[in-house]
Amino acid sequence: MKKALFVFLLILSVLLCSCKGKELSADSVLNRMLALSGEGMEESGVLFSSSAEENTLGYMSDENKRIMYSEKAGSDCFSKIEQFAIFVSAHGVCEVAVFKCYSASDTDAIIEMCAERADAIKVTLRGSQWEEKSKKARIVVSGRWVVFVLCDESEKAEECFNKIV
Repeated sequence: MKKALFVFLLILSVLLCSCKGKELSADSVLNRMLALSGEGMEESGVLFSSSAEENTLGYMSDENKRIMYSEKAGSDCFSKIEQFAIFVSAHGVCEVAVFKCYSASDTDAIIEMCAERADAIKVTLRGSQWEEKSKKARIVVSGRWVVFVLCDESEKAEECFNKIV
């Protein structure tokens, strides 16, 4: 069973990498990152998306956006984001957030927002069994894209993002 899953993921990764350069959505980038890195494939969690309908599981209210990402950065941060997709694991510490900004000049504010999110997670996890893991946060930028990654394989997820966009 594991061998079949590995073969499936390998074929999927080849197909997904061949799509590089086409117009991508935040949802597709996040799903491709999770598939390529293997992160989250066996884990359960919540996937928030700007494309989710209000009152559905994946919908992120303005209040949740403010609490998770823009408490200090300011409420206008999400106004600079055209699309977003965020995976938060239900087990342990794993968060992968993909933000597609309206323009490359908007990325600075989103980078700051993600840095503040990383700092907040470090403070929350200080003294816990996940303290070391909280130091693995990465923020990656490419054109209009900003990605925040905090997981066991943050480096691998970063490599996957760079292959996709």
